[in-house]
Amino acid sequence: MSDSQRTNIVLTGLAGVGKRSVGSQIASLSGREFVDLGAKLLTRFGNVQEMDDDARLDAERTLIADLVPQRNLVIATTPTTMLDQDNVVSLLGAEVFHLTASTEEIAQRVRADGLAMHPELNTDDVEATIDALRNERADVFDRFTTVDTTGQSIDGVVDSLRTSGADIVDPNDPDSLSASAPKNTQAERVFGVIIAAALAVLVVIVVLILTF
Repeated sequence: MSDSQRTNIVLTGLAGVGKRSVGSQIASLSGREFVDLGAKLLTRFGNVQEMDDDARLDAERTLIADLVPQRNLVIATTPTTMLDQDNVVSLLGAEVFHLTASTEEIAQRVRADGLAMHPELNTDDVEATIDALRNERADVFDRFTTVDTTGQSIDGVVDSLRTSGADIVDPNDPDSLSASAPKNTQAERVFGVIIAAALAVLVVIVVLILTF
């Protein structure tokens, strides 16, 4: 498949699960373009956190709509992108993966970044806020294939995504080429067995005809 036809990969999840770092690595490995949705929103619309809910949603929908026709992207969503059903529908053609991590690890990561970088989690009790948001959004994120980043290196998460079906091909790693090659489905294997058996029967019939 040419680069112009490759389906976009979308990484979603709570703040601090590794969407940006993992997405950037996937893009680097596979020759895709990386899109940090939060950074794009900031560049185009300013600080959307200061907008009212309707304006913020409209800004995000506008940006998603612009990205959907493009191909060969790796998109790191904001923590709220997939809470909007319009965005979910717009991204149905992409490979969407939900990244998660333990509450303790998310808290550690966002504190290392600086809580100001993650407004949703900039509270007196970060862990409690993470748990509340996780429970509140479980129905949304559980729709997608989930990869746990807890205790994993960035490369480890990339390998887990590849195992989960993400189209990640590293041209310098032959193993990734074989891992990303299309796998025969069970139906294809059964069909192959049937064809082989039919051919064997045909050969026997031909031999009997020639013999008699």
